[in-house]
Amino acid sequence: MSVINPGNTLEFKSSESIFARIRKRLKSYDNVGVLDEGDWYYYIKEVLDKLGASVYNECEAVLTIDNFKACLPEDFSYLYAAYKCTSNGIEGTLPQTGFVFYIDETHEAYKKGTGWNSTKEIIGDKITIRTYIEGVESSISYSNPCLLRLSGNNSRVCDSDCQNIFAKSIDEITINNSRVYTNFNDGCILMKYYALPLDKESGLPLIPDNPRIEKAIEDYIVYRIFEDFYFNGDVPDIQNKYQLARANNDDSIKEALYWCKFPTFQNAINKIRVDRKRFSIYQ
Repeated sequence: MSVINPGNTLEFKSSESIFARIRKRLKSYDNVGVLDEGDWYYYIKEVLDKLGASVYNECEAVLTIDNFKACLPEDFSYLYAAYKCTSNGIEGTLPQTGFVFYIDETHEAYKKGTGWNSTKEIIGDKITIRTYIEGVESSISYSNPCLLRLSGNNSRVCDSDCQNIFAKSIDEITINNSRVYTNFNDGCILMKYYALPLDKESGLPLIPDNPRIEKAIEDYIVYRIFEDFYFNGDVPDIQNKYQLARANNDDSIKEALYWCKFPTFQNAINKIRVDRKRFSIYQ
């Protein structure tokens, strides 16, 4: 399940299928060796930036603050939410059979009584991260998440729905130059963010597995190819082809943007439930 939007079921795949279609579509140019795939990955990122965070991968990570700062995740693109958490330490280690390595995260609500008669309760969230490596399991729990306040101009790294924009906490963060800076010396931050989808083996961008978005990426790459030909005068009689590629790109981008803004079925159901609860007093 997605860590930000439970209704998001978007999957990602290799861009080779799009590249193959482009080479087939422009086979006369491919045969003479004038197509340069080196720029196509950058064009993919440009399209994803235009379409917004809805076509990025939803991720989360726990950052350890040391001397008022910590490094951001390598794939960080846009911030959705950042919480200051309290670490409860390592709960224990259990031997595993064989060599394994993976990370498992669980979120759960908890209630804890206070005082001698436990009549008062503290209600919050508990985050548990388990790391399995070399046959040993280590488990660290984090509790008391508190939404952090943003300091300075962070608009370029924040999603439009960023939860921290209007937070009033005394603890604050600033994101700059691949680092997050805080006004507290140590501690942990649970960060939910949007990441550029990358292939773990090659490090190259992945594309969303959606026909509208694939069409937008394909038409944009073709448009940029003909744009280079048009400005450099490398291909004769390129003006008509350039104008057609530009028109196709405009139409594909508009259709992809419309799809990105259209709510998913699950989100539509959740909206109906919220509205029913909000106006139940009038029923």
